[in-house]
Amino acid sequence: EYAAALVAGDALRFENPSSVGYFLGGFGFRITDSTPSAAVIFCEGRRALDDTANWQLRIKTTGEVEILDSLGVVQATSAAAAFLDNTWHYCEVFSFASSTVGEVVLYVDGVSSVEAVNIDTLNTAGVTRFVLTISASTATGYFDDIYDYTSSSAMSIADRLTPSTVTAHQPGN
Repeated sequence: EYAAALVAGDALRFENPSSVGYFLGGFGFRITDSTPSAAVIFCEGRRALDDTANWQLRIKTTGEVEILDSLGVVQATSAAAAFLDNTWHYCEVFSFASSTVGEVVLYVDGVSSVEAVNIDTLNTAGVTRFVLTISASTATGYFDDIYDYTSSSAMSIADRLTPSTVTAHQPGN
């Protein structure tokens, strides 16, 4: 089993059959440079109709993770760097699509890293695409063991699958 390696502009896209309000997803993640020279978007909720971002998770040059809303405005920043260079981490993301009470939460290795509530995550239509990506050429990102779940019924980050860990079975992976 091999992880997907992504460089600038690459993306793994998970389509959902209809617009839904709730999204929950998890993935193993490793990045070659956790303090990149330019900010790196690594996870997004996007509209399938026109590929417009509803929300984004971005690694700052200092290593902290930011949550951006549908307008690209930073709504929250983690208190500390979330990742270590070339180390597998297990991430889980929850989002609720709304123009007024939207929510995005990131857990890293079972611990809440950053959360934004009462933000605009809708961008005129519900999240219909979950995207894992690397937006800048300053780092390579690896993704593995991915799951995504969407629902029109209420759910929360408490529904995540953790505690989970990512264990490398092959040296260097």
